[in-house]
Amino acid sequence: MIGPNVNIVTGEHETGIEARKAHKGLKFTGPIVIGDDCWIGASVTILAGVTIGHGCSIGVGSVVKGIYKP
Repeated sequence: MIGPNVNIVTGEHETGIEARKAHKGLKFTGPIVIGDDCWIGASVTILAGVTIGHGCSIGVGSVVKGIYKP
């Protein structure tokens, strides 16, 4: 089940100052995997590089950030 106002965002960019300069603001995409029987509360943001396992619950307003490097 997925609540209202959930954002699933596969686009990413470097967050460190030097890395941003080196990549000149380039963006990349990363995978998101959501297992079966999950409950994702309202206004959750799921970012690239995340795997949410089978049966997980994500609380209202959470930001779920994975570690993804292209």
